[in-house]
Amino acid sequence: MENTLAYHYDQHEGFYNLCVFILGLVNNLGYFVINAFVGQLAADFDKNYFFGVYIIFLNAVACIARFSNAIFFMRIQHGTRIMINSVLMIFSFMLLAIAMLQYQGVYTSFYLCIIASLTHGFAQAFGEGVLLGYLKGLPSDLVMTFGSGTGIAGFSDAFTMIFLNALGLFVLPYYFSFLWIDDKRKTYIKNELMYPELQVSSPVRSDGLFAQYYSPQNTNKQIFEYNESAAREQKPEQEGQNYQQQINERDQDIQEEIKGIVVYKAGNDELKFDQQEQHDQDQEYRQSIPEGESDPQQVHRMRKCESKMLKEYDDVSDNKRLSLVSSIQVFQKAGSYIYNMGLVNFFEYLVINLTLTIHVYNKQTKAQQMNQEMSFFEENEYSFLMIAYYAGSFISRSTLHSAILSKSYTPTIAQAINLTIWIYNLQYSLFTSFYPVFFFMIWCGFPGGTAYSNFLYLANTRTNLECDFQLHYTERELTVNLLMISNDLGVFFAGVINLAVQALYFPDVLDNPPS
Repeated sequence: MENTLAYHYDQHEGFYNLCVFILGLVNNLGYFVINAFVGQLAADFDKNYFFGVYIIFLNAVACIARFSNAIFFMRIQHGTRIMINSVLMIFSFMLLAIAMLQYQGVYTSFYLCIIASLTHGFAQAFGEGVLLGYLKGLPSDLVMTFGSGTGIAGFSDAFTMIFLNALGLFVLPYYFSFLWIDDKRKTYIKNELMYPELQVSSPVRSDGLFAQYYSPQNTNKQIFEYNESAAREQKPEQEGQNYQQQINERDQDIQEEIKGIVVYKAGNDELKFDQQEQHDQDQEYRQSIPEGESDPQQVHRMRKCESKMLKEYDDVSDNKRLSLVSSIQVFQKAGSYIYNMGLVNFFEYLVINLTLTIHVYNKQTKAQQMNQEMSFFEENEYSFLMIAYYAGSFISRSTLHSAILSKSYTPTIAQAINLTIWIYNLQYSLFTSFYPVFFFMIWCGFPGGTAYSNFLYLANTRTNLECDFQLHYTERELTVNLLMISNDLGVFFAGVINLAVQALYFPDVLDNPPS
């Protein structure tokens, strides 16, 4: 039918992808821009050593944001959470604008940037968890679209985007994109609730909309309108509170109806005649409607029913919050993926923040000592190599790989091998030319990006693969947040090791990082 979300998505797939891409892009864009500006300020105020400590605290703030969402905000409407997130981003941009106005050698601007960055770091981590959890109720192909937006945010040029971001202009399409897609999700999901025969089962569709009634034993989301006989045949052990609540309400309505008939029969026979007369009039009215046309009164009642469902629908009230019991339940189903999400990012950030930094520093220092003329690429080698890394991450976040879906350890092993190669390179100088390192860094961006898109896809989707998480609908958003918490913990511990190694063995790199 044309009024279902499945049909609307097929007809307007481009709009859905555009909105989700904007959400992913803006959610991470300000994070990269503000961090780049803080890094520049750290260099200007000769506080490069402090920047490494700051990165660790930023990752700790991200972990706090994920835990806060999983514990306190899991059952708050997504629209409310996105509004809170938008306010936090605008606040951080305002602080950054104030810092820029006071930039002329004033240390206050440096610390204002630190506060702005930490605030936006909290908002970025919080918003990412909310949005990825929200995608459980939409076609799961959009997970890759969101990943593409987050991946391309790494390309942002801090000094060309900084003024627009300081004004917070990018928050507007961020918030309005969410409002558009949320309106469609809330509108069209009602039609599929009313007409369960429209449900489809597909390995690339989220069970939030397209399969939750196809496998009712795995969900507690019930059809709003149901007949009494079908409800009585449901298994008593069915999960969820909605089912029993609807049965009780229906029984209460029946009892009130019976009581009304008794009073009516004992009270006034004339009313009985009037009711029969009304029944006859209704019959005549229905017979007067031409064949093939809809009953206007029936259409009106249907619209009222849909309106009531729009107001009452809530897909977050039963969400599992972060607790010991719920975490154990999720880890039993998706534990290996959660562990490997942290490990692959742990190895990845050791590559880009430790080994790559030392490699470029050694190369530039050697060239300066020998008075060698460096090309433009060599003078800005670290920046270009990071662009290569972001390119690999962007490409990998846009694709799915069945081998990785079924083997959670594949990205971890690949990134561990990359780290081993980099350590071997620091010892024996394997890479002396810019271009081999550039293409190798593209590859280094693949494992983490692939784990991001593939693991989060499985968290939001019911598939026909053996590696399917077999998650209950109410566990999906918690699973997404646990994956992201693992991601942040991996980055956090990589930052700690990076700072310790540089402070003990490469203090010059810590004080004067390469450009």
